[in-house]
Amino acid sequence: MIALTGANKELIEQQIPQYFMYASKNGRSRWEALGVEITIAPDSQNLLGCSFYKNK
Repeated sequence: MIALTGANKELIEQQIPQYFMYASKNGRSRWEALGVEITIAPDSQNLLGCSFYKNK
């Protein structure tokens, strides 16, 4: 996420745990932050995985 956005490390370290906490309570979740689409979803073993996609 840092490489995709150029945001500082502290900002990313604050945001990512919040996204995972939300997804752990609500299932699959998708956000856009700093021009990057973030998807967090459980896999077949119910572990949360995260993907990043930079919008152009």
